[in-house]
Amino acid sequence: MELLKIIDIAGIAVFSISGVFAAMEKKLDVFGVFIIAFITALGGGTLRDVLIGQLPVSWMYNLNYGLIVLLSTLAAMFFSNIIGNYQKTLLTFDSLGLGLFTVVGIQKGILLDFHPAVCIALGTITACFGGVIRDI
Repeated sequence: MELLKIIDIAGIAVFSISGVFAAMEKKLDVFGVFIIAFITALGGGTLRDVLIGQLPVSWMYNLNYGLIVLLSTLAAMFFSNIIGNYQKTLLTFDSLGLGLFTVVGIQKGILLDFHPAVCIALGTITACFGGVIRDI
């Protein structure tokens, strides 16, 4: 169970970094960068939690999730001048987040004793929908 928490934290961090670089590519202001990072990091898990009836959603009762987004966003913004190629960095962190959050979503379904097909759907939703919301 501890490994799942580590994967979840890593997923939040890398997806918020992905959101930062997507927002910076669009030349958003600092507030816009934070909002896009938050949505990217927590959007898929929010939708998953709503679908499985886990309310309130996890980031509302565990403020550590928001703190992880805040710290990883600040770190990404601080190091953005060093990185330079936003598109390549965005794709790297997006790929990492997809893998990590797929595991988290599938594991949530397994813990709730859902059918394997539903577990795969939950993994896909968790991994993809933060980015979908970000891109919209």
